[in-house]
This record gives sequence, structure tokens and C-alpha cells, in this order.
Amino acid sequence: MASGQPVRHKGVTIHATLRHYEPAFAERQWRISGVLAVVLGAAVLFGWYAKNATLVQIHSSFVPMQFNTALCFLLCGFGVMFLDRRPKLVVATASVTIVISILTLGEYFFGVSLGLDQLFMQHYITVETPDPGRMAPNTAMCFTITGTALVVAARSNARAVRTIGGLALMVVIIGSVALIGYLFSLKTSYGWEGYTSMAVHTACGFVALGTGLFLVAWENGLNEHGVAAITSMFGAGALIVLWHVAALHNALEDALISRSSTAILDRSLNGTVALVAVAGLLSTSAIAIVLRQLRMNAASLEHRVVNRTRELASQKYALDEHSLVAITDSSGEITYANDKFCKISQYSREELIGQNHRIVNSGFHPHEFWAKLWKTIATGNVWHGEVCNNAKDGSKYWMDTTIVPLQDVDGRITQYIAIRTNITEHKKTEDALQVAKTQADAANHAKSEFLANMSHEIRTPMTAILGFTENLIENDLSEAEKKSCVRTTQRNGENLLAIINDILDLSKIEAGKMDAKRTSCEPCAVIAEVCSLVRDHADAKGLAFNMEYEGAIPKTIQTNAVRLRQVLINLIGNAIKFTETGSVRMVTRLDNNHDEPCMQFDVIDTGRGMDKDSVSNLFQSFTQADYSTTRSFGGTGIGLSISKRLAVLLGGDITIVETEIGVGSTVRATVATGSLEGVKMLDDPLSSTAVAQNEHPQSNLKALRTDLNGLRILLVEDGPDNQRLISFILKKAGAQVTVKENGKLALDNALAERDAGKPYDVILMDMQMPVMDGYEATRMLRREGYTLPIIAITAHALHGDRERCINAGCNDFMTKPLDRPKFIKLILDYTHDQQQRPDTDLIETPLRLPLQGCRILLAEDNPTNLLLVSGILKKSGAVITAVNNGKLALDTALAARDRGSPFDIILMDIQMPIMGGDEATKLLRDDGYGETIIALTAHAMEGDREKYLEFGFDDYETKPINRAKLIENISAYFENREIIVAHG
Repeated sequence: MASGQPVRHKGVTIHATLRHYEPAFAERQWRISGVLAVVLGAAVLFGWYAKNATLVQIHSSFVPMQFNTALCFLLCGFGVMFLDRRPKLVVATASVTIVISILTLGEYFFGVSLGLDQLFMQHYITVETPDPGRMAPNTAMCFTITGTALVVAARSNARAVRTIGGLALMVVIIGSVALIGYLFSLKTSYGWEGYTSMAVHTACGFVALGTGLFLVAWENGLNEHGVAAITSMFGAGALIVLWHVAALHNALEDALISRSSTAILDRSLNGTVALVAVAGLLSTSAIAIVLRQLRMNAASLEHRVVNRTRELASQKYALDEHSLVAITDSSGEITYANDKFCKISQYSREELIGQNHRIVNSGFHPHEFWAKLWKTIATGNVWHGEVCNNAKDGSKYWMDTTIVPLQDVDGRITQYIAIRTNITEHKKTEDALQVAKTQADAANHAKSEFLANMSHEIRTPMTAILGFTENLIENDLSEAEKKSCVRTTQRNGENLLAIINDILDLSKIEAGKMDAKRTSCEPCAVIAEVCSLVRDHADAKGLAFNMEYEGAIPKTIQTNAVRLRQVLINLIGNAIKFTETGSVRMVTRLDNNHDEPCMQFDVIDTGRGMDKDSVSNLFQSFTQADYSTTRSFGGTGIGLSISKRLAVLLGGDITIVETEIGVGSTVRATVATGSLEGVKMLDDPLSSTAVAQNEHPQSNLKALRTDLNGLRILLVEDGPDNQRLISFILKKAGAQVTVKENGKLALDNALAERDAGKPYDVILMDMQMPVMDGYEATRMLRREGYTLPIIAITAHALHGDRERCINAGCNDFMTKPLDRPKFIKLILDYTHDQQQRPDTDLIETPLRLPLQGCRILLAEDNPTNLLLVSGILKKSGAVITAVNNGKLALDTALAARDRGSPFDIILMDIQMPIMGGDEATKLLRDDGYGETIIALTAHAMEGDREKYLEFGFDDYETKPINRAKLIENISAYFENREIIVAHG
């Protein structure tokens, strides 16, 4: 911090002009003392050479400074001057000084003369001196001490501050005593000749050198030991005073013996003056040291206070920049609020000061939250938590808050400091993640339910398809039975295809690739076709189905007829599915009350109705109203979702107009009509619908069977069953068919026939085959210049599959399973000739295991599966009792047991109306039913077997039914039971 720069702290300006001890100032002082010593020594030496008595003696009554003394002053002065720069020079000069002074003391002690005073030169000045050129003993002692202090300072890098300070203090005291002796004639009054014999300017030189060395010690930390230095000074001063008192006592005794009052007065006065002078000098020195120490401590303290204030100001600035800070008094009133708090709360500082924090209370937290907070901080503890506040405009924001109570020396809380961090975005992200997690969990649950339900929906028709196909292999079926098997197989195949189409449609819609191109179509014709398709279903359930119109209907509208038909069939089929008694009707009208006219189709049923929760989930993918709906009525749960999305694609929507449990529902579908300008309006649309229905073309397979006469077709298909089926269709239509099972064989055969001048009229190419697939075979044919038609025949029906086939070189695309009329019509667009390859049949012998006398209770709600399984078991000799729900199975089984003739085996479907097989089995086991119960279900997910065994089932059979495995499994339980009964 620059000197004089002000620092703001809570409104007070502190000037950083520090009056503390400056090392540079001390350094100048002790260097000055060295310079003075050098000047003094040089002046006296010059006086000796120049024979100037004034420089050597100053006054004729004073003791002269000897030549060796001046030389030692010169050496010590240089040592002090270069103490921190030339430590080797310092040691050398100090060592010479110590040698000279010690040798001089030796001369005095042993009474010899070493000739040191004649070492350099003879004296040219006649002065009164005890020995020519010899320094006084106290002078030699001072130089010994001074030299030692310089060596210690140079060798220890001036760190032995106590030693240096003590030695320097001794030199100052000895020099001061000599000066006092001159000032108060102590030499003549008290016989202090040994201590005042040094020259007066020698004494002054020692005071200067001692002071310089003391400053050296002070600079290097003596201020930390100031008390020890002061104690040393007072100790030395006390010795001098005691010595003076003793001398005064002797003088008084001499005066009393001589009975001279004048001598007594003179000696007392002189002694008192000397005592006062010594005491004053020592006191002044001590006070000066104390004051200087206090000034240094005060300056150091002020320096620390300023630095600490600056640190606190910086910390406060950093805190204010990072956090929202507010301070309240002990009652909770705001006394300080920083800018960030004002900004986020939207209140000015003036609006906040004096207010309670209730000014930003959002009401989000309950009373217990605030009570716990105040209880924590009121007891002196820190509180930390998340708080939702209200800004001035009513918006909410979240704060991560820490409240710290501050206490006085008595432990009373004086204020609270609240430090907050804005976590609003974090909370939003957290809430979004929680919503996403909830949605993901729901989606995962829906997926699991969907997979389980889809397994049931797919396996149920597959059971019928595989089972009745197996029945067709039987040789003892009548023509009527065979036709019944074929019709059942066909019907279940169509159901299975509808499920697959629904899944594919949903996939296309979610990918945004659903084709919903709008063209001109007649709504009455679409309605007529829909009615003809759903009426049989309604009649089969004994429901009345009616179609009504309200007002005039446009003859044509701009929409997609295929998608509109799909929507209406879905809605009406759904209504028939969930209606057991009563009626289903569709009311059609034109709605002109919006910017764009639209057609409205209300499907009204007298079915089971729905609650609000069911309605909210109704249009979500893979969900139905509830689990009981799936159990009772089946379905994939995607029909309404597809219908709603298709309606949106057609410019409309599907909504629930009204619904009531046990009364029924009204579902409304709307589609945009496009512009109706110039379009004829039908006042009697019902009659137009009847005409359109009568004119609806019907398929005529018999006429198509001869449309392919003479065509030569290469069928490339690796599946034997598909080879036989497609060959059968083509041959019935009059074509000659050659079959190849992979792309490599097809490539070679097609090129060979072309080169022989007998090219195929059409190549039907499966795309997924071993050795070489259809894509590669088609590309290679085109590279070989093959230009005749190639039609892709594939089970791939997802978005992009058609484009992939066309890009490979195919002319067209047909998905499996094949629609016969469309298939034959497509081939007719590419007419050519071909040869015929004989068909082959695979003959399988069904496995039949006897169950003669086995009494079986079959619980199955699906009539087709009930007929199939019953037929299998009856042909194996079993006696079958059939029920269509779990409640009847429970009652029938318990009644048979109570009559003493329990069923040998119970085959229990899991998913049935009224009561499922799992619940019925659990109730049977709870009632002590001990006979064999086998689960018979389309559910085949991992963990299902263990779950059903926990319900009390003995075993588990999945649909589609494996006839041999089913009979073998039942036979094992039946035979085991017969053994137990026989040995009962």
C-alpha cells in the first residue's frame, strides 16, 4: 500500500502514513556512527603527524587520545560502516583491534612494556601521559568489547542481537561514565582516576560506536527483547549509583574527620549533582528506549490493523461480489443488505433497512420450518438450508442460505449475518431432472407392461395359428373341420398382422415419417367402408351399430382416406370392444365454426366408461385405462395413441367429449376438410353412403388366379415355408415359378437364363438371405447389365427399408405377409415369361400321447384357444371341463373336490376377466386345494415362471402351445397321481 493512500472501512478513513520503525533509517544511523569513529580516528592520527595538540588533547587539562587509540577507532569505524557488505573486512579490522587492546591490557596486568606505543612512530608532541602512547585500561577494555561485538555481528549475520546489544550497552556505559567524570570532577573528588583517565573525545567516540552497534542489534530484532535491554541498563546504572554512594560516604567521613563544613558541602553537592546526573542520564536513556519501543509497537500494531482492515475490506468485497449478504439485529430487523440482495429481491436498500425478512417470504415453507430455523440461531448455532423467497414482482427464487449468529463478550446475540447463494437455476434443473426421472420411471413401467401385454397379444393369435395349422395335418378331419381350421388360422393371422402394423405405424409417426398426404376423397365412401368392416364385429357381440349424419356433408374433402379410415376403425373398434350391452353409433357432421372447416366424427357407446385418471392416460403410447382393462379386454394400448397422432397429421384431433363410469363414453375425432369452395353439399348423405357401400369393390381372387398365365418368375427366398406359400399363390395365378434359396444361386441362374435367351419376366428377391443377401445380388445383377424387373419381397417394413431396396436396384417393394390381390397386381405391371419348378411338401407326423381318463379343468377366456386346447386334450383321451374366467374355475374346482371327485389337472390361463388365474390359484391354495395346477399363459417374460410358482402353480406352459410338450407334461403329472392313488 502506498504511503498516504486512504482506506475506507465502515465510513472511517485510515491514512496509511505509518510512523513505524524504518530499517533504512536505523541503517543510516549506525553507518553514521561508523563514519564518526573513522573521522575521529583519522583526525587524531593527523594531529599526531601534524603535531597539533588540540586535535590530540583538545584541552591541556584533558587526557590526550593516544596514537593506538586513534588507530583502533579508525579500524572499528570501518568495521561498523561495512558490517553488512564486507563481513571478511569487518572480521579483519575487529581482530586487529582486539589484538591491540588485549596486548595493552596485558601490559597493565603484567607490568611490562611490549613497545606497542612505539610500534608505528615516536611521539612528536610533548603531552602529559603516564606511558608514552599507551591507551588507558578502560579504553582497551572498550575496544576489546567493541571488536568482539563486530566479530559476532559479522559471523552470525547480525542475528545474535542479545549479545551485540549487551556488548554495545557496556561500551556506551563505560564511555558515559568517563564523560561524567570530566563533567563533575569525579577524578579529583572521589578518586575515579581509573575510570575517567580516557580522553574526553575517546569517551565520545565510544558512546558513538556503542550507539551504532546498539542500533545494529535493534534493526535485527532487539525490539522484541527491549525489556531485557532496559533491565540491563538499569542494572548497570544501579551499580554506578551504588558506587557513587559508597564514594560519597567515604568523602563525608573524610570531611567529618577534618571538621570542614565547606569540604562536606562541596563534596555532598558534587556527589549529589553527580548522582542526579547519572540517574537522569540513565532514566532518560531508559525512557527513550521505552518510548521508542512503544512507538515501534504502536506503529507495528497500526500497520497490522491497516493490513487487517484491508484484508477484511477485500474479503467483504469478494463476499459481496459472490453472495447475497444481509445483516439483522437480534430482533430480526434488517440493518444491512448488499447490492446483490437488493437486485434479486427487487427492493431498494432503503426499502429493506428496518424491515423483517418477512418482506420476501414466499409462503412456500410451513410454520414449522421457520420455527426450527429461529430455534437454531437463537441458541447461538449456525443454520444452513434452502429457502424459497418472493421478489417484489411476485416471482419466486431459491437461496442456499447460511445464517450465523454473532455474540458479544457476555454471550448475548447482537446480530445475525445471512449469507446466501442464488440456486434458482439449480432448483429448476433439479425439478426438471425429477420430472424426467418420474417420466422415465413411468415410461419404463409402461414399457414393461407393454412388453408383457404384447407377449400376450402376439402369442394368443400365434397359439391359434400354430395349433390349427397342426390340426390341418391330421388325416381324420372332415372337410368342414379343415375349412374351420383354415378360417380360424386366417382370422388370427390377420389379428397378428394388425398388431404388427400398429407398432410399425407408431414407429413411423414418432420418427416423423408417417405418410399422410391429403388428396380429394369422398367422406361418405370412407364411412361406408368403415361401417361394413366393423358391423360384423358388433353383430357378433349382439350390439346395435348405427351410423347417423347431422346436417349436410360435403361430397369431397381434402384428406388422406387411408389414414381417416384407420382412425375411424380404431375408434369404433375400441368402442365395440369395451361395450358389452347396448349400442355403438357414429354421428358425422360438418363444423364450420372455425377458421378452417372440419369434419367431426362422434363415436358414442354405452360401455363401461372411464374416470378422470384413466382419461388422462388414454392417449399415451402402450397404456390403457388400467391393468384390469388389459386383463379383461386385451390389446396393445397403442391404438388410440396412433389414432390421435394420425388425426393431428390430418389437421384435427381426438378428444373425450364425455364419459361416465357404467354409462358410456363419447369420443370425437376431427379432421380438416381443406377448402370447400365449389364443393357439392349432400343434403341426404345417408343415401350416398348406402350407394357407396354397395359400390365398394370386392376382391375376386378367382379372377386373379389366371392373370399370370405364361409368366416366368424367379422366386429368391431362403425360407421353405415362404417358398411353398408364394409358389402356391403364383402357380394358382398361372405363373411358372423357379425357386432359389440365396442370392448367389439367383445371380448365377438369372444371368445364365438371360444369356440363353430365356430371361425371367420378373425376379422376386428376398433381401435377407444366407451366402449372399438380396441387396448384394441385386447390385451385382445391375452391374452385369440386367435390366428386367426385380421386386423386393421382405419382412422389413420400417421407415427407410423401401429406399434401401430401391437404392440397391430393385424396381419395387412388397412387404410380408403378402396381400394377394396387391401382390398379383404388382407383378402384372411387369409381364414376362418363365418356367415352372415343382412344389415340394414337408410331411410331419403329429405326436399324440394318450391321457385316457384324465379329468382336466381348462380355464381359458379366448374362444379360439379354448377350442384348440380342448381339441388337443380330447384327442389324447382327456375329459375336459371348460370355463372362461378365474371365478368359475375357483368355484368349479372346489365343488368337484367337495363332491369327492377332484380334477386331476387344472390348466389355468393367467389373464382372464372377472378373476385372473393367478388370483384364482392363490385362493385355491389358501383353501387347501392340493391337486396339480399348471399355468397356461401367453406371458413369457423373464421371471414369470418364478412369479407363478409363488402363486401356487405346479408348473408353467407358455403360448403358443407346443402340443407334444403339453401332453407330455400333463401325462407326467397324471401318471404320478395315478401311482400315488394306487398306493394310497
